[in-house]
Amino acid sequence: MNLKQLFFILFPVFTFSQNQIKFKVFDSNLNPLVRAIVVVNQNDKQIGFGTTNNEGWFEKELSNGNYQIKVSKLGFTATELSLVVDKPNTVECILDELANKLETVIITSRPKIMKIKGDTISYNLKTIVDGTENKIEDVIKKLPGLNVDQAGKVSYKGQEIDNILIDGNEFFNNKHQMATQNIDANMVEGIDLLLNHSGFAGERSGADKGIALNLKMKEGFKNKWIGDFEIGSGINNSLKIHNNLFKFFKKGNLALITDYNNIAKTPISIEDYNEMRTVSDINSNNESVAQLEMPSFLNPNGYFTKKENTFIGINYTSRIAEKSKITITNIFNVANSIESQFKNQTNLGESKNQLSFSDAKNATYVLNNTNLKWEFNKSKKTYYSYGAGFTPNVDDENNNIFTSNEVVDTDKTNSNFSFYQQFQVLSKLYEKINYKLSVKHKYVSNDQELHLNSNMSLFGTDLEQINQNFKSKNNFINIINEFSLARKSNLFSLKVSLLNTDSSLKSSITQNNDFDSNLDLDKKSIQINPSWIKSWSSKFQSTIASRISYTDLQFSIDRNSFWRFEPSVNLGYNFNILNKLSFNYSLNHELPSINQLQNNTFISDFQTLHNNSLVSFKQLIPRNEFSLDYLNINTKTQSVFFSKLTYSITEKFISNNGNYQNNWAENQFIITNNQKLLNGMAYYDLKFKKMPFSIKNTFAFLSTDGFSQFNGVNNNVKSQVLSSKQQLISNIKNAWIQFDLGFNFRQTQFNQSINSFSNKTEAYQLSFNLRGKIKDKLKWDIGINRDYQNSSYTSNRIDFLNSNIQYIISKKLKLSCNGFNLLNLDNSKIVKTSFNEIYFTETITKIMPGYILFGLNYSY
Repeated sequence: MNLKQLFFILFPVFTFSQNQIKFKVFDSNLNPLVRAIVVVNQNDKQIGFGTTNNEGWFEKELSNGNYQIKVSKLGFTATELSLVVDKPNTVECILDELANKLETVIITSRPKIMKIKGDTISYNLKTIVDGTENKIEDVIKKLPGLNVDQAGKVSYKGQEIDNILIDGNEFFNNKHQMATQNIDANMVEGIDLLLNHSGFAGERSGADKGIALNLKMKEGFKNKWIGDFEIGSGINNSLKIHNNLFKFFKKGNLALITDYNNIAKTPISIEDYNEMRTVSDINSNNESVAQLEMPSFLNPNGYFTKKENTFIGINYTSRIAEKSKITITNIFNVANSIESQFKNQTNLGESKNQLSFSDAKNATYVLNNTNLKWEFNKSKKTYYSYGAGFTPNVDDENNNIFTSNEVVDTDKTNSNFSFYQQFQVLSKLYEKINYKLSVKHKYVSNDQELHLNSNMSLFGTDLEQINQNFKSKNNFINIINEFSLARKSNLFSLKVSLLNTDSSLKSSITQNNDFDSNLDLDKKSIQINPSWIKSWSSKFQSTIASRISYTDLQFSIDRNSFWRFEPSVNLGYNFNILNKLSFNYSLNHELPSINQLQNNTFISDFQTLHNNSLVSFKQLIPRNEFSLDYLNINTKTQSVFFSKLTYSITEKFISNNGNYQNNWAENQFIITNNQKLLNGMAYYDLKFKKMPFSIKNTFAFLSTDGFSQFNGVNNNVKSQVLSSKQQLISNIKNAWIQFDLGFNFRQTQFNQSINSFSNKTEAYQLSFNLRGKIKDKLKWDIGINRDYQNSSYTSNRIDFLNSNIQYIISKKLKLSCNGFNLLNLDNSKIVKTSFNEIYFTETITKIMPGYILFGLNYSY
């Protein structure tokens, strides 16, 4: 009995030979095209012919196979596309109007910035590039629907995109800033936003889909070594040395990026650090991941007293054969920083108890990350891939904390290691059934040492010195088999998963290195995920799915097993290609992680001690989530609007119980009442038709309502965050000067029932930026920002003046002058607030002085 025969015994299905294929044809303004001609060819023979109706539709039944489709209409540019038919499908096509050049006609309307073809949005850079841009992030910031944050990360619909590609090839995976902050704007001739990118796997059913931004390089920068070397030095001992070396070729790219600076510039973002340490690109259900403290060296701003950074990044992507591709990336980063902060801290569970202290931190962070991915298209039916990566890193932090009557010195070292590997197969069985096999493995370990020294007794003991050791490990394996079958307007799928997670935790507070507390948590689970996607019409679609799982838990000597049923529903309505409304509902049951089950005393910092957890290892935590999304991308008005509203309620939420002592606090995990979360986001981008301006508006709202406890008494905690960002950007044709105006606002409110404590913190930023050029020799920009913060305790205002000047001596040689915080060449400060379950803290950070950096840039 062969494999296919065995499969049909275990999973009987029906076979169908004809698939209903619907074609809809639009013009560039997304209006339906009537009487457009659709020709269907197979193996160079015409097998179908017809015209679209009054709504732009043409329907045809086709057998499984490969087809060539040609769509045309008088007065429009014809288009051809390839189509693989293995299920019922809807194909949407846009035809561009022919541009007939007449000497007596003068075109006064501005060209369109966006064109939509299928799942791709193409941007016409000629409509927004004015010559004042330096790096490609300066161009992306102007594109409707896209945003670039301070760390160089690109987002679409409020979420970070998955990858930035160079001519369709990977470039440092999802570390966007490697491209956005290093590739010159004049190297790129076009940008495409790929909304359903599946990479080398192509359009195979079951392939992982994502959102990617593809940068299309100019021919003059391909198939040769290009790069630039930059060195700069200036006042306040400022220094920067940076080098880019690229080779972009048809089948891939090779890049080397190095950087050293002492002006608080870090090429690694917080998102990168989190992903590399937890290996989040492996989607693992019900796994336990230890909570991580994000080191402050990742802040993408100059809010340090002193900081220097060394970075090396290497990327190699190549199609090593016609059917095979390999991607290798390595990142190495060393950061040394000094932070000086003054903190006003309020004990939330006591009516009158405040503590003020200064905190001087000296830290060193070493991070290395290596990734390898191999992909192989064996045939049109079968695809293989294997990926592996490892990330060792060491964090060493020393804090000197001074209160009115106590001095505490803390020395904390974290040594972490993570390794992951994933093997994947995509194939087709019996020409009908799409099959996916995925085997995932991940191992993460964390070793931590904490040493406390004080001039007073610590945590109620007679000790002025305490040492703590902590070790955690997590080993995760997941085997997934997924089958899908299409029948007319229906798609049925079944996913069967085998999961196993082994977690261990060892910790002690002792004067020697012996561990005296060990925890082990083992999870074994079988999951079955059936789903049904139904296209009720060309506009309305529904998805009904569920997760049925059996889980076996073993925690130390205790054991428990249970079944779970978790349904989900999605309803979507498509007004046209990119005008969509969708509703989602899902039920999920979470389980406590091993760090929430700790059964001995643990110190998190110099003043917080965690007691035994009161959470059961078999505690199920249900969460109901509802969301409503609306998207409208309109090429006629050159606008992008997106909104998302999410509401969730988590029952039996894991929170904390606090108990204050003389000069420290005890804390422990407990189960409280439900937590409610409301999250809303909307943005609107518009490129004016008749005026040389565009606007970008973003609004976000987050509200939580839950409970913590103090000495066993329920404390209702509510928090709200409201933020907005507005920007007006000029794009005056042939002008030597451009400008943009910006306003950013953020308000955080915190309220609790015990002691009726409340706080409202506000911050806003007004910005006015000018940028310009003089012929092709001089580029410059100057920015004036007013930052205002009010913590309800302290208000602070700081005015920033930043400038950049670049004089082009020749094609290869440039002189530059960069100025940061020129109005504050001495130290200044920033005020912000934060809160956790037991403390509310106002932090006043002493930031590094401004600088002026004179530099030389050589291109080769």
